Amino acid sequence: TEWYAYNDALLSALGGTPGTDRFAGFVYIGMKNEDPTERRRPDKQDVVSYYEQQTRA
Repeated sequence: TEWYAYNDALLSALGGTPGTDRFAGFVYIGMKNEDPTERRRPDKQDVVSYYEQQTRA
């Protein structure tokens, strides 16, 4: 969920009670006007790491 899922003013405007109610998610309805431009993506090796469990001797 995006930042607005944690916005108490939006929650109140939609009939929720801050501190009690929370958003589970948003459903986007509609159509795109044009294809989005492809963004530059980082190399996988720069953002992925693997956990290796240490064994006891």
